[in-house]
Amino acid sequence: MNGEKVEERRSNPRQSASLISRITFWYTYDLFKIGYKRELEEKDLYEVLPQFNTSELGDHMEREWNQSKEHKNAMFLVLWKMYGKYYCTLSVTMLFTIVLNVVRPIIFGKLVFFFTPGQQSLTKADALLYTAILLVLQLVDIICRQNYLFLTENLIIKIRTAFCSLIYRKFLKLPVSCLRHVSYGNVANLITRDISAFDQFFLHFTYAWSGIIFILISCYNMYRRIGWPAAVAILAFAVFIPLQVLAGIWIASLKRETSQKTDKRLQKFKEVCSNIRSTKMYVWEKYVENKISLARKEEMTILFKIFLLLFLSIATGIIVINVTYYFVVMINIWMDQILTAEVMYFINGTFLTLTLTITIVFPFATFSLSQVIIAIKRMQTLVHTLETHSKRTRRTVKTETPEVEFSNVTVIIDDQTIFENVSLHVFSGLTLITGPTGSGKSVFLLTMLKEFEISDGKLFVDGRLSYASQEPWLFPASIKQNILFGNNYNHKRYQEVLHVCDLNYDLDLLENGDSTIVVDGGVNLSKGQRSRINLARAIYQNSDIYLIDDCLSSLDPLVSNHIVKNCILKLLRDKLVFLVSHHSDLKHHAANILNLRNGNVNTRKNYLSNDVENDNPYIIPRIPNTLIKADITTSIDFETEKLNETTKTNKIYAEINKSGSVPLKVYTEYIRMGGGKATFLGVFCIFIVTQLLDNIYKDKLISNWVNLEDKISRNNHCWQRIIPTSCRRP
Repeated sequence: MNGEKVEERRSNPRQSASLISRITFWYTYDLFKIGYKRELEEKDLYEVLPQFNTSELGDHMEREWNQSKEHKNAMFLVLWKMYGKYYCTLSVTMLFTIVLNVVRPIIFGKLVFFFTPGQQSLTKADALLYTAILLVLQLVDIICRQNYLFLTENLIIKIRTAFCSLIYRKFLKLPVSCLRHVSYGNVANLITRDISAFDQFFLHFTYAWSGIIFILISCYNMYRRIGWPAAVAILAFAVFIPLQVLAGIWIASLKRETSQKTDKRLQKFKEVCSNIRSTKMYVWEKYVENKISLARKEEMTILFKIFLLLFLSIATGIIVINVTYYFVVMINIWMDQILTAEVMYFINGTFLTLTLTITIVFPFATFSLSQVIIAIKRMQTLVHTLETHSKRTRRTVKTETPEVEFSNVTVIIDDQTIFENVSLHVFSGLTLITGPTGSGKSVFLLTMLKEFEISDGKLFVDGRLSYASQEPWLFPASIKQNILFGNNYNHKRYQEVLHVCDLNYDLDLLENGDSTIVVDGGVNLSKGQRSRINLARAIYQNSDIYLIDDCLSSLDPLVSNHIVKNCILKLLRDKLVFLVSHHSDLKHHAANILNLRNGNVNTRKNYLSNDVENDNPYIIPRIPNTLIKADITTSIDFETEKLNETTKTNKIYAEINKSGSVPLKVYTEYIRMGGGKATFLGVFCIFIVTQLLDNIYKDKLISNWVNLEDKISRNNHCWQRIIPTSCRRP
């Protein structure tokens, strides 16, 4: 079905790279070399690594899901089986980062102590050794961190691919009748937003648990270095971290509510887009706009609470770190301890590292954890829903004697009976289905496709099915690819299908013929052309039973008569055909006529009307092919004749690369789309003021650090005068 030819790319160099090359990413040198000489193009990309193969990842997750779906937390169990051990092994690399963050302030303090006037314990060789150790630690930190990020991104891609593949497979098996049980907004929100929660979770969560270990080790080192004043930091962290956990739980509950609001908004938006013509015709734009705006406002209200909590968590973390830092320094001064440059750099370096962990990692870790838990639960609920409503069987084995049998079949949709107690046995020939609008003609065909569940009775369909829908469905590809639909190209069969569907004249009018690209929805073609291409796709299939749903209504009489004569009565003469149509001429050629009205199916036989074998009006005998009086051409052996001709394919979606300066029109359009000149000037002024305040703050901060030792010295003298001798440290 793919309208584009699959391009063969170069093999990924990572597959053949050595261990050193993988660790240092040296295998990317060739790509950077090309990018240095010219702009990178699509042809410069490598083939996807085998470990990211969609079919393999989807198969693996589907197998694990089938084994664990009865468990209460099935999706969590599936993720643990597939990627739990790998993630735990990958997280061990963060222990190197913990060691580096603990050792680095100590060594840096030793290096600073070397420059203390009058010290004799450290030599120049020691200083050079400490400098070399710092450089090595920095290099190891970069290698470990970058490889961890790279492998984590690989894990995220695998999880996202596996989840999307599983949902896609389950959704394809969902009958039309069950689409009302699954919200479009739920599926769209899950694939586009919820599944992206894994991106931040694996990064922040690893830093979170490793950050807890780092905090414990740092507090112990501070206690060994400065004594019991470190208890202030330990107490502050012990109180603040549980508060952040509680904030994360609160955020999780709000996030769950947000997801429900988002699903409803997307569902409303989908309904508006699908009925945009009615909305414009009846001038409902204002009403629809208010409905969608209200749904978005309710969603934004909850999102505002979430980000307010997140902001307060980050801001509180910054305040706690800074206040704790100054309290530790003040207590050391109050205890009359000598704060050397080595001690100050040790305390400062430790708190700087803790600042990132407490103010950024913990808040975002709790936020991303809540998002992932909700996303996994929603995925589990969706997959369960899709499986519950997709339990159906369809026989697709080709047979020489196709038949369809209804035995007291009743179909009820939303408490409305479409048809009731229908008994029907059809072997071959043309069966014409008629009835007023809304009588259930399309439902009758879809019931044979098992798209609608049977409320009562039995249905037996023997033979391969081919279906042409009432509303033509086309996908973005060439006309030829829309007709072939992934099947092997047979020139003789293809040309005959074009003839019987009266497409040759239309293709001659098009500049590229059957290589013309059909855009989304086929809007570059007329309704009649779309209907005939849709019919040609169904006819091209080598099936036993053809279900054709009112494909003649959008055609003019001349084209309609051509299709009836050459397609329905000639090409499909040996097939079992169910045709929904109001074409008057077909009543004289149909072997059987089904009239649907008020939930009943009335049957009339045009042939063998005198040979009624029993009194059951729904039993239809086998119709001999000799009764159809027409000049029939010989059928084509679809299986034996397969040509090696490759279909002509075009690139449907392609980027246009431009170089040079950006036109002024692009900037003006960007400003206009962003809210206009007033909004742009306001944002620009805010940016300038922010930068000025930031520079002023930095200047003051640098000035404070320059005079830090003088202030500490003066404070030491002040505390010695104020504090009584009995309260001082002995």
